[in-house]
Amino acid sequence: MRLDSKSMKDNNIFKILSRYLNNQSSPAEAKKVEAWYEYEFARTDLKLDEGKKNSLRGKIKYNIDREISDYKYPLRYMLLTVASIILVLLSFIFYFSINPTIDKSKYVIRKADIGKNVIIQLSDSSVVTLNAGSEIRYPEHFSKKERKIYLVAGEAFFDVKPDKKRPFIVESGDLVTRVLGTKFNVNYYSFLDKIVVTVTRGKVKVNKKDSLETPLNKELFLLPNQQAVFNKESKQIVRNDIDADKVSGWMNGQLYFDNEKLSNVIEILKMRFNKNIEFDNPSLKKYRVSLGFNNNDSFDDILFAIKKSNNLSSSEKSGKIVLTSTQHISNSY
Repeated sequence: MRLDSKSMKDNNIFKILSRYLNNQSSPAEAKKVEAWYEYEFARTDLKLDEGKKNSLRGKIKYNIDREISDYKYPLRYMLLTVASIILVLLSFIFYFSINPTIDKSKYVIRKADIGKNVIIQLSDSSVVTLNAGSEIRYPEHFSKKERKIYLVAGEAFFDVKPDKKRPFIVESGDLVTRVLGTKFNVNYYSFLDKIVVTVTRGKVKVNKKDSLETPLNKELFLLPNQQAVFNKESKQIVRNDIDADKVSGWMNGQLYFDNEKLSNVIEILKMRFNKNIEFDNPSLKKYRVSLGFNNNDSFDDILFAIKKSNNLSSSEKSGKIVLTSTQHISNSY
């Protein structure tokens, strides 16, 4: 029987995988498979340490070996089962075979502690400032084709060094931001129902991930003092005009809330000041806040202004601050 080129390629892929799973790969071959394995995990939202990754490899190998050695099933059924188990790794190898220039850099994870900002200089000299409680993942060295990083959670300001040959890409959940060299802010806190990209300088392209794109709502281009707001539920993007300096003022200790839900404001204060704040009634979470504060305003100053503008009072016991409405009628905006 004569094999066509596709069958020969699939057969070669299977041999590579089999050798790797049985610890028979050459050092170069094993390095290819493992580099791609790391690459694919870096593209996902999974957070696995080295021990967990090795454990997963072991489980995949164990399941394949068990299926191959279990002769109580018909051969056809056994082959289909094994194929389903190794499908992911097979796709890894095939992708690597047609993309030999995949970046094999190790990924770095940085997280800003509660109450603190973190400044990070990347390998291309671009600078990232992380807001409190934020986390980012990026390669030690960027590839020759692009500079891609992942905002895992929180908020970050990017001061990107121009490089026309390598676009700078920030992936934040379902939103992807592409630039060549500019300054912009991305807000991707989990408690918010939106992802917001705000441009301070230059031009930015924002679009949804490929799986979410539609011809009618595919991408937006943003100029200074413009922002893209992505609704996590509807998956739609809108463009707004905004004062970008107010949005990025958090880097200088400023806070700016424009008709923001009180529940979101409290979450931000928790991360900024490391305070334990609760509501005595869930309806208070829907209250709205439109206030601005500078770096000289203390937590007590900010809390006082929020209470004053929403007819609230507070009590503190055992380190916990509880907000209560001073009105007998529920306030809902």
